[in-house]
Amino acid sequence: MSDLKIRLMTLADAAAVAALMPDLGYPAETHEIARRFDALMQWPGEQPFVAECDGEVIGLCHAQGVRSLASDGYCEIVALVVKAAHHRSGVGRALVKVAVDWAFATGFNRVRLGSGVHREDAHRFYEAIGFTKSRPGYVFELRKAA
Repeated sequence: MSDLKIRLMTLADAAAVAALMPDLGYPAETHEIARRFDALMQWPGEQPFVAECDGEVIGLCHAQGVRSLASDGYCEIVALVVKAAHHRSGVGRALVKVAVDWAFATGFNRVRLGSGVHREDAHRFYEAIGFTKSRPGYVFELRKAA
């Protein structure tokens, strides 16, 4: 894909990113993405990247630095999505490479990501680009009462 461009997300990308979210399993309206993006950019260590082809946003990779007292920290890819029409074209690989390069340049020595057990195609993709399964686990959540 010779006309592929990976760049930092901007607020102007909110509608295009909102259109990608259902494929990730997190439907969102443009105003929600815009609000989240504004809040996100207030924190250090947040890097949302978009993939653009012929002026159209076709993918997103959000990398997040995690600092910790228990370890030297790591970068986590907290969102990765590519439009279905562009699967297997190198877009996901290019997005992850930019995120990994950013993480290592920022001082992190590890890049992690989580993936639902039902996303077997994604697991094969991650392993094909060099990630290894590090440990099984659960995600526990506590929500603020309404």
